[in-house]
Amino acid sequence: MLSATAQLAGSAALVLGWRTRWGAALLLAFIVPATLLFHLRSDQTDVELFTRDLAIAGGLILLIQQGPGALSVDARTMARAEAAGPPPAEAASARS
Repeated sequence: MLSATAQLAGSAALVLGWRTRWGAALLLAFIVPATLLFHLRSDQTDVELFTRDLAIAGGLILLIQQGPGALSVDARTMARAEAAGPPPAEAASARS
């Protein structure tokens, strides 16, 4: 149940572009132990699944490092925050 919740929450975050880095980290925290536990046998199917999971983990690490794209909810939220200017407490300390 916990793994299904982690997968759904992380996937939804990536698809929507909302809290992208957190969603990628959540999926990475799920996929690494699952890969190590279930795909380290020597038959061909497990080797293919291991390399697939390794590629997915690489993509998730890239998302964590680079962050969301320009069309994501995160990018729009950050753009609105920058357009609004600094919060009042920061503006007052910047003047003095």
